[in-house]
Amino acid sequence: MKLRTSFFGKTLEGWKEQLPRWRRCVSATDASLGEALGQVYVARTFTPESKARMQAMVNNLIAAFRERLQNSTG
Repeated sequence: MKLRTSFFGKTLEGWKEQLPRWRRCVSATDASLGEALGQVYVARTFTPESKARMQAMVNNLIAAFRERLQNSTG
């Protein structure tokens, strides 16, 4: 593990020293379970109403970009 951390952390990413253990553990957990934890968070936090509002906003943005592209002279 030391060699791997040394190569990836110090050589590729320019770390001056190894990150603290708690930070490495959080990073490893997030890398392994990030998507699954994110899905649980979204399911518990965002209501169907807020999802509908965000979908309407995204649709409006897409329509605005489409209109700008159609009206561009480039």
